[in-house]
Amino acid sequence: MLGGARRGGFRVSRPAADRITGKSLRAYFRCDEETFNGIVNDRTFPRGIGYVTGGVVRGLLVGLVVTIIALCFTHLHVEHLGTVLSAVLLSSIVFALAGFINAVFAKNFDQITFVPTFILTPLTYLGGVFYSIAMLPDWAQAVSRANPILYMVNAFRFGFLGHSDVDVGISFTIMVLATVALFGSCVWLLERGTGTRE
Repeated sequence: MLGGARRGGFRVSRPAADRITGKSLRAYFRCDEETFNGIVNDRTFPRGIGYVTGGVVRGLLVGLVVTIIALCFTHLHVEHLGTVLSAVLLSSIVFALAGFINAVFAKNFDQITFVPTFILTPLTYLGGVFYSIAMLPDWAQAVSRANPILYMVNAFRFGFLGHSDVDVGISFTIMVLATVALFGSCVWLLERGTGTRE
C-alpha cells in the first residue's frame, strides 16, 4: 500500500542503467510501462480520469492565458456566466477525450496533427464561429446542424451575447452525450491496451 492505494508490488520495469540511457522511452514516449505498473494498474476508470484531467487542465490554462491577453485589447462582456463556465468545462472535457483517442491511434507526431488539421479546423470554420447559420440557405443550415462544433459555439455565443442559433439545452445535451460517449471509448481503449502496448 502506498498512501492507501495498491502499488503493483513496487516493481521496477527496467534496470536503472536502461532508464539512464532513455531506452525505456521507446517510440516517441509511447511506452506506458509505468502506467501499467503504477498505483492504479488494475483500475482503468481512474487512469482514464487522470488522462482527461490533464488534458482539461492544460486546455483551461491555455484558455485563461488567451483570455488574459485578449483583455489587454478588448472588453469582455458576459451575459450568462454560468453558461460560459459550463460550456468551457464541457468543451474542455470533450476535446481532451477526443485528443486522447487521437493520440492512441497516432503512430508518430505527424499523425497526431491529422485530426486537428483536416477534421477539427473545417468543422470549426463551418460551425458558425464567424457567422450565424441563419444567414445560410435552408440546405446549408441542415448540414450545419450535423456539425457538433456548432452546438459548442452556440453555447458560448449564448453565454457571452445572450442569443444563439440553436436551443442552448440541445447544445448542452449534445456536449454531455459526447462526453459520455468519448469517455466510454477512452476507457474501452485503455482496457484493450490499444496504442499503449506494442
